[in-house]
Amino acid sequence: VEYINRLDNFDGPEIAKIAASEQHGLYEEALTIYVKFAKKAVGEEQIALNVSAVEVIVDNIRDLERAKEFAERVNVKQVWSKLAKAQLDNQLLTESINSYIKAKDPSDYHLVIAAAEAVDNYEDLVPYLKMARKDIKESILDTQLIYSLAKINKLAELEEFVSIPNVAKIDQTGEKLYEEGLYEAAKILFQSINNNSKLALCYIHLELYREAVDAATKANSLP
Repeated sequence: VEYINRLDNFDGPEIAKIAASEQHGLYEEALTIYVKFAKKAVGEEQIALNVSAVEVIVDNIRDLERAKEFAERVNVKQVWSKLAKAQLDNQLLTESINSYIKAKDPSDYHLVIAAAEAVDNYEDLVPYLKMARKDIKESILDTQLIYSLAKINKLAELEEFVSIPNVAKIDQTGEKLYEEGLYEAAKILFQSINNNSKLALCYIHLELYREAVDAATKANSLP
């Protein structure tokens, strides 16, 4: 590898590509070339070389800890994105979410949500969803955010969120929370959309009988 650092007059990226091919398997040499040329490059070219470097670490050398160290060193969004997806593919959800947030990259939100739900990790999912909804206005993001806030019992934040403009499926999420026995959170959602019949049911489960009667009266139907 040392001789590569002493060479200058060669087409680095092209040789690195050949070195990293399956035929040659010279991954450390390819990485050294990409890093060497990235230091001299600027702008888009530098970004592309850094991404190629992290791809070698992730896809060929298969060392995610080393890839993380590289990402921290160059601190390029596209590098963090590449690392995030590799971490997600390796079931490193917390690390993956941290990397996606550093990349400010919400593009894999379907995969991230599915992975978080599979292991009931709503604590890490919340900051990811907050990042994602800055760029993407999708009902699934807002709906997942209110559900996640309810699951980790951040009720004050939940109440604040449903009071501002959003595209969440509040009624549907309220039903889901009610079925799961999260009556306090369900109550907040039903209150926000004036679903008094469902609100009355929540109050009964919370043993708030006076409030239940008031809500039922407003709904014009006893629960």
